[in-house]
Amino acid sequence: MAIFSLWLPTIPPKIGRLTGGLNLFWKEKQNNSEIFSFKSNDRRLSYRVSPSANAPIVFEFGGEKVQVVNIGAGGLAFKNKGFKSGDTQAIELLLPHQNVTLAPVLEINTVDDQNVCHCQFREIEEDEVEALHQYVLKRQKEITMLKNASDSL
Repeated sequence: MAIFSLWLPTIPPKIGRLTGGLNLFWKEKQNNSEIFSFKSNDRRLSYRVSPSANAPIVFEFGGEKVQVVNIGAGGLAFKNKGFKSGDTQAIELLLPHQNVTLAPVLEINTVDDQNVCHCQFREIEEDEVEALHQYVLKRQKEITMLKNASDSL
């Protein structure tokens, strides 16, 4: 005995004249997160930028001078010099062109296959987070201007 199923499209209920007679909103029970899903391995909560080659960010971690690969309000990354996940230390960072010195605690979350330490800021002050946001915004503008200039050539 064969079983057949017939698929019929669901017609939205009519609501009124203002919406053309259609319900323009999702039903409460519908799972909206599946409609706009985006899968990524990126666990960051803030956007990161690479410092300018003309104005690198260098700091000391574990007795070694390291250069920032990328930075954002939540953390930064730098080339590994023998560190491991879980290493934690208070650091001092000077953000270029801002005359702001940050003094957060930095914890290495992971070291990737390219030998880059991915770190998270711990015990960071609110004004330091704001300074990082301002730095990221400024770098985004610089990067956009450089990209637009090279596109116009």
